[in-house]
Amino acid sequence: MYCHGAKPKNLEVVGLPNGHDWSPADEDWHLPEGWKDIILNGMEDLMKKYRSFKLYMDVCVRCGACADNWRSANSLPGSRCCDLCRRR
Repeated sequence: MYCHGAKPKNLEVVGLPNGHDWSPADEDWHLPEGWKDIILNGMEDLMKKYRSFKLYMDVCVRCGACADNWRSANSLPGSRCCDLCRRR
């Protein structure tokens, strides 16, 4: 079971970048260069903007349970929950 991405036309309507057809089962997702930094910078911005998100991240004990529940998070090359949390 996978969470499938939105169709490119739907991403364009809401102004999201890198819209392309893909499947979680694909070996290469055609992610943009520096995708990991983009995600980490976005998380950093959210922590500055939303106190609730900062609180959630402060409570995080880096157990990896959130990544364990999402196969797509675990299948990203070189990505685990702790990789995302480590920058805090």
